[in-house]
Amino acid sequence: MPDTFEQANLLTRTCTGTQRALAVGSLAAANLAAAKLTVKLGDPSLAWVAADRAARVAAEQAEDVALVAAAAFSVGTALLAMPDRVGDAEEVVLAALDGVTDTRDSASTGPRVLSAHGALTLLAALIAARQAQPAAVERHLDDANALARRLGADRNDLWTGFGPTNVMIHRISIAARTDQPQLAIHLGEQLDTSSLPAALVSRRARVHLDLAAAYACSPGNDPAAVLHLLEAERIAPQTVHVHGRTRHLIGDLLTRERRAVTPGLRALAERAGIAA
Repeated sequence: MPDTFEQANLLTRTCTGTQRALAVGSLAAANLAAAKLTVKLGDPSLAWVAADRAARVAAEQAEDVALVAAAAFSVGTALLAMPDRVGDAEEVVLAALDGVTDTRDSASTGPRVLSAHGALTLLAALIAARQAQPAAVERHLDDANALARRLGADRNDLWTGFGPTNVMIHRISIAARTDQPQLAIHLGEQLDTSSLPAALVSRRARVHLDLAAAYACSPGNDPAAVLHLLEAERIAPQTVHVHGRTRHLIGDLLTRERRAVTPGLRALAERAGIAA
């Protein structure tokens, strides 16, 4: 990645015209990738730096609505992962949504813009859930569902991972995080992630982590929670081993462990470096 940044920066300084526009897009995309990676690794401050750089670079290509929106999504995601920055995340995301509202009715809007618009809308739903605004959550989820229907497929333009399946994934995640475990479990039973692009392994794992949390909140369902944790680990072990909320969940399950019904839990904790 450092080499990518170096080459992209060099090209933005030495190229002109169309070639420079391509170089600027590559530099923005590299920063988006860095922001996505660092937020997954639990460093939202560094993710914010990379996302902010992506936004500044994308501003040079203001006509690329999708790139600008994706950069704003990345900034909002990093801010939401920081303590006490949910209001700042909301400000960034709602302002960016205002910039792409015309895509809602434009028949000529391409998949990149629809994907970035949809990703921003789902992030707005997560922010509203964090702020305990259920009406806003439903409005944003309904808007995202309409955009996903227009897109017509699960895609990964600009690493947004947006599409009909991702809307359902967010419904499950929000239900799991807003003390609605039974709703999360019910929605999980209807979900089929087979249409997601192959690169979105962490998105598949995310579903199992959210369902593990939902089952863990339901009396007598620790075995199902452990099964979902193990499936998430099979799909994307790094996600399970470094994700703070998941590590906390594993620790909670260990405190009430019954080895006869959760035989894989202790070994999972050891692999994640969590003391029993």
